[in-house]
Amino acid sequence: MTSWEATMNKTEYYQAQAGFCVEMAGAIKRPDYREWWLSMAEEWRELAEEPTRHIRKSEPADHPQPRHNYR
Repeated sequence: MTSWEATMNKTEYYQAQAGFCVEMAGAIKRPDYREWWLSMAEEWRELAEEPTRHIRKSEPADHPQPRHNYR
């Protein structure tokens, strides 16, 4: 965990991750990759909106990762 992550609450962290994904989508030229980054952003936003969401046991309790499909 980086020092900036330690000072953020979970919602802020998830929102920052969503913002990063949107930035990446804007920088990608391939439509399929752009769609993947945008779907990742949506999953991070969903996490931000549901702070009491149940966390899968395989994920770290501090910052669960969104569920995504790698192609």
